[in-house]
Amino acid sequence: MSKKFSKILLTTLLLVMVILSSISVCFATDGQVENTTTETTENSEASDTTTEQQEIYNGDLYLFDSDVTLDKLVDGNVFIIADNVEIKGQVNGNLFVLANAVNFNECYVRYSIFACANSVYYNGACNDLYVAASSNLEMTYDSYVVRDVKALSSNVIFKSAIGRDVDLSCRKVDFGEGDSVPIIYGNLRYSANSEATIPEGVISGDGSATFTPAATQKTTSVKNIVVGVLTAIVTVLVVYSLAKVFAPGFVEKLSNTKVSLLGLLKALAIGLVSLVVVGIVSIIVLATFVGSKLVFILLALYVLLFVLAVPTFTVVVTNTLKPVLKVEKTSMYYLVLVLVSVILYGVTLIPFVGMYLSIIITLLGLGTLIDMFLPKKELTEAEVAVLEEAKKLANERKEAAKQEKQKAKEAKKQEKLAEKENKKKE
Repeated sequence: MSKKFSKILLTTLLLVMVILSSISVCFATDGQVENTTTETTENSEASDTTTEQQEIYNGDLYLFDSDVTLDKLVDGNVFIIADNVEIKGQVNGNLFVLANAVNFNECYVRYSIFACANSVYYNGACNDLYVAASSNLEMTYDSYVVRDVKALSSNVIFKSAIGRDVDLSCRKVDFGEGDSVPIIYGNLRYSANSEATIPEGVISGDGSATFTPAATQKTTSVKNIVVGVLTAIVTVLVVYSLAKVFAPGFVEKLSNTKVSLLGLLKALAIGLVSLVVVGIVSIIVLATFVGSKLVFILLALYVLLFVLAVPTFTVVVTNTLKPVLKVEKTSMYYLVLVLVSVILYGVTLIPFVGMYLSIIITLLGLGTLIDMFLPKKELTEAEVAVLEEAKKLANERKEAAKQEKQKAKEAKKQEKLAEKENKKKE
């Protein structure tokens, strides 16, 4: 279950990077890879050196299939979701890949590569490399990265040339030997089960190598918990404060939403159904290759709902507790909001069941959010009057039953007193 949840998380991160891609292209100009496309001259003997010209694609390219081979020049960003992927062409933008296996074969990416896969084989050139490979990552001796590398993988074979810093998190890493070793012009920071032998010449210039044993990660659990608690508190406070300023109607709807068994079951059902519906719609649209950009927009909005899910559920729980705790002052409300946020985060830390509770809380918040935006039938004035009358009658019956119960209790008390008096007289 943890592996599946990790894949969901990595997919979410990839989709967030898709949203930011247009921004990153504008700012990724420092230290860019120079365009190595050669130009033919009039004096060259074309008959002796003719090569097949690459197909040129202008604009962003979206590829979805079981097996994908990119062997063209793309003047834009590339987004790929597939089982097996081979990159042999040139991308004058960012490259985003989500796959089972990715093979970068003498490719050139002008800006950054974001790859999430089971295994990654890198033999190419790019500006920055970000990799999450659950099984293997291999970077060859003939490959290079102009700036930084940030990678997460189980097993790493690292022999590439890197212009700046390298951050690795893995179980086992191999830096090669002899002439087939990497060259890192910045700092090397890596975490593994055991410290690896770093051959001479790997760290060039004023850089340094820093090793962090993977076992020490357990000792930092308290720090991680503190960071998690603070993140949860800041997130819910920021989301609620911004919503009060920019979406007061949304806050008003939340204030009218209370926690109940029926409401929780409904929210959970909506959250689960939304996962299925969004997945099916995305697959159908991608299979027809129509409106692929709309799918990315849909998924991006869905990711945004995931981000807002837990803060939303926290606010709903706080609003439910508000009358019980007799919260009237704004400062007291924010204090309760913080306490609820801490409690919900603490629930997710419970061993064995914490992860499942975290998923349930997220789905409850997601379902609550979606339910608020679902169209609802507006009641007429007559229907509202009938409901109000029904509530009034229900309250009157409840009050009458309470009074009858009190009278019966008082009568029983008087009966017992009378019995005591009779016994005294006898």
